[in-house]
Amino acid sequence: MTLADHQPGTLAREQWEYLHQRTGGRIHSLTRLLGEATAVAITEQSERVDKDLLDRIVIDEAAEQQRPRPASSKRRAA
Repeated sequence: MTLADHQPGTLAREQWEYLHQRTGGRIHSLTRLLGEATAVAITEQSERVDKDLLDRIVIDEAAEQQRPRPASSKRRAA
């Protein structure tokens, strides 16, 4: 099913909360996150965008700065 085929209210609460948290509610960040994830899914031939894949995508600095990370995976500033 494509995103265009979804009916309003079909995105699970956990999914939209994750997407909002990851992007800081910024539509540009959301567009970039989903676009990058889609490209990776196609390149890797999985054609599946899930939370594990989304977690691997680095988006714009504003969204990444506010993104909570587990202590073991925090990146060091360059």
